Amino acid sequence: MKIKNLHLSYLRNNDHFQFHTRFKELIELLTASMLKIENLFADFLHSYIREIELLDQIHSNNITEDLVEADNNRDITLSGMSEVIKAATRHFRLEVRQSASRLISLFDFYGSLTINTYDDQTAAINRLVEELVSKYATDVATVGLSEWVSELKIKNLVFDSLKKSRYPEI
Repeated sequence: MKIKNLHLSYLRNNDHFQFHTRFKELIELLTASMLKIENLFADFLHSYIREIELLDQIHSNNITEDLVEADNNRDITLSGMSEVIKAATRHFRLEVRQSASRLISLFDFYGSLTINTYDDQTAAINRLVEELVSKYATDVATVGLSEWVSELKIKNLVFDSLKKSRYPEI
């Protein structure tokens, strides 16, 4: 079996663990001795067990639920902004349509932020907000997104603070 392409950045905690569980099961089926990877497999098992321990800590962490909710809140805000911009492309005023088109190009450049890892999404939202309040400030005002941008910035900061407060517990 050969994996042609695996985007590790798309794997969240449970997905990552599931991938390695299936890998472990495959090695156990074929046997490490038959594959002549006994030492490598022993190292892998050590890391696999450590990952189980860390996932248990994350799942038992009292901040995890709040973190998921905070992530969902910023995802909803991003989605809402996209919908407002999309609707503005059909506005009766030409300048609103033009501003919306420029903002769509910006959002297209950033792609689907919600599938990124927590750290990548946080950093990308910070960059997006910075561009929205500087280079695209006129377009944001014309389309009526100023409050949305402020709200996204706040929700991203709340998420980032929660995420940082979780690390000392792990």
